Amino acid sequence: MKQNRPDIAVVTVNYNGLETTTQMLQSLFAALAGCPYPFRVWVVDNGSKTNEAAVLAQRFPQIEAIRSEENRGFAGGNNLAMEKTDADFILLLNNDIIVRNDFVTPLVRRFEQDDRAGIVSPKILDYETGTVQFAGYTTNRLMTRITNPAFGKKDSERFSTAVQTPFAHGAALMIRKSVIDRIGPMSLRYFLYFEELDWSVKAVRAGYRIWMEPASQVLHHGSRTVGGLSRLKIYYNTRNRLIFARETLPSRTAWRSFVFQLFFSLPKNCVRYMRNGQKRLIGPAIRGAVDFLRGKEGYAPYAHRSRP
Repeated sequence: MKQNRPDIAVVTVNYNGLETTTQMLQSLFAALAGCPYPFRVWVVDNGSKTNEAAVLAQRFPQIEAIRSEENRGFAGGNNLAMEKTDADFILLLNNDIIVRNDFVTPLVRRFEQDDRAGIVSPKILDYETGTVQFAGYTTNRLMTRITNPAFGKKDSERFSTAVQTPFAHGAALMIRKSVIDRIGPMSLRYFLYFEELDWSVKAVRAGYRIWMEPASQVLHHGSRTVGGLSRLKIYYNTRNRLIFARETLPSRTAWRSFVFQLFFSLPKNCVRYMRNGQKRLIGPAIRGAVDFLRGKEGYAPYAHRSRP
């Protein structure tokens, strides 16, 4: 790390979200105008229908814009930029994040206060309501229930203390480059959802701590790329939760997790979708489980052909 002034690479992935990414970049450069740390911004256009990288580079000449002709997923898009930088810290931001002040300095200070800090996420607030979207996760032994206790609650002093968390939040996280050098880039097994959770587990097992730093705050629109409770989201969440258990749990515990997910959670969710008039979600949930059993990973054409 450079003495006193570590440098930062900010990475965001754009997918058919030109105006959303533009809003994020406008807020980012305005908020960090007085940031004491040197930073560069990388934007990966992840297989958009048109070359939005070229448009963004024209609007923001100070960014490094990368065009990928294919959609590489969340991990693949971020990895594409991360492999090109040697910055001390890498800050991943969803393109639907909005910032209003210097949120970077508190993140760096958390790393300076804890030599074992490997990843730090800011507190994330809902852009529309101001309620909390993230102030730390909890989980259980089988990794079948990853909970976000603060979600949807009014922001208060209760969520204003830095806490260790088993996982960082993928919408906004800062990681030491040295941690990536040790544990590797994000896994391409998932394509969408669970990549940052998998990464977090690897970091913790390598001896690092993960923090939620409330002095750093960002606003998050949420689900602008994939929508709300969509068939695509249900498919990847169902399949990838099973992959996540296989990849991160001891074999005996993983099998218990599989049994719980396949014979309790999956039927329960399908019944809930039926009762809530969401029968369209049953097929993607079942297909996600079946594809896991078939060993399918990464990009799933089925999910992207599905109706919203």
